[in-house]
Amino acid sequence: MKLVLKTIGFTLLMVYLAVCGFVWRSGQPGMVYRDIRVVICDSANAQFVSRHDVMQVVNSADSLRPVGKRADLFNAYGLEQALEHIALIADADCYATPDSTLRIDIYQRHPILRVKSDVMRDCYVDTDGRLMAYKPCRKAIDVPLATGNIDSEMATGQLYELAAWLQHHKKWNRDIEQIHVGRDKQIRLIPQRGSHTILLGDATDMDDKFDRLETFYDEVLDEKGWNRYKTLNLKFKNQVVAEKK
Repeated sequence: MKLVLKTIGFTLLMVYLAVCGFVWRSGQPGMVYRDIRVVICDSANAQFVSRHDVMQVVNSADSLRPVGKRADLFNAYGLEQALEHIALIADADCYATPDSTLRIDIYQRHPILRVKSDVMRDCYVDTDGRLMAYKPCRKAIDVPLATGNIDSEMATGQLYELAAWLQHHKKWNRDIEQIHVGRDKQIRLIPQRGSHTILLGDATDMDDKFDRLETFYDEVLDEKGWNRYKTLNLKFKNQVVAEKK
């Protein structure tokens, strides 16, 4: 009997929360929208999407324009879907506020790598490993730059893995100035310190490769000078092969 009562109570609670959620998102019955408020929730981190971009979508069809319509009859979910078709938007939330306003919260996609390729258009790779169109931004995006023979498979595969690793290792993320992919599909890194390049090969065994590089920096370059070598090769296990200038 207790189990039955608990089940009924839980079901009623879920129904109550669902109704509250609907009312919260749709507004009080009979409420008519008088205004729209667009909030770019992560504008401090990136400025790819503007209010103008959002309002272009809102004004593109009568069914997407809320002003003058009853909140409980307006299809806010349909507007969310339309906004999420903008390539630079990760998520959109539309809901009524007590002052008869439709609030639109926009969350942008976040790049972790900029790609300037020889074989495809300039783009970004985002935190989910997807390509996103390159768009100049008023605020500089502090992500590594990858150049060279980069196709979409390379960008969303090995280079995404490398960029994601760098994101979690801030010291190296600051130190690596550029990533370059040659015709041989080998990954080379250009650091800020020294005049050498780092031959990474591929984006496997990242922890091991950068541990060896750090040891070489500490035990060799700090002693013999940062401009002594042309290339530091990390492709081979348990060693750093250094090519002198």
